[in-house]
Amino acid sequence: MCLAPPNMHSVDGVACKSCPAGKEPHKNRTGCASCTTDGPSFMSANGAPCVQCAPGSQPNAARTSCVPCNTVHNDSFWYSNDGAECQRCNPGSASNAQRTSCVQCVGSFPPPVINVCHALVEASLPPPRRPSTALRAHSWAPNTFLPPGVLVLSVAMANSATQ
Repeated sequence: MCLAPPNMHSVDGVACKSCPAGKEPHKNRTGCASCTTDGPSFMSANGAPCVQCAPGSQPNAARTSCVPCNTVHNDSFWYSNDGAECQRCNPGSASNAQRTSCVQCVGSFPPPVINVCHALVEASLPPPRRPSTALRAHSWAPNTFLPPGVLVLSVAMANSATQ
């Protein structure tokens, strides 16, 4: 049985070979297993026993390294509290600086955080409906304070989706 270095295994009990990156030796050292068998947050850079990625990161697709959530996704709304696949924060929140949890966009935050939160809230809303304006003419009935024949224009806001 191959015992050292920690990434070695032997199929025939004679020749020792190393496990490839992203895999680890079986407990009995007769073959290699993918780091996915240990769980969604594990990786191995050199075929040694798999290790868990730190919170705020996730394993790359090959399970050979851990990648920070803000590198995997190009915005600030992703986090991983356990080193597994990064998750998107719910609308109205953004990830903390360590990318290990989400914080609500409520209250007073310093400008960088509040700007991120506002961007997240805006990104999560449906596109705005552009109101259309319609001019409507109203004439006043007799015995009002306006002289007869004077027209009053009012602006009516109507939802463009209902027109």
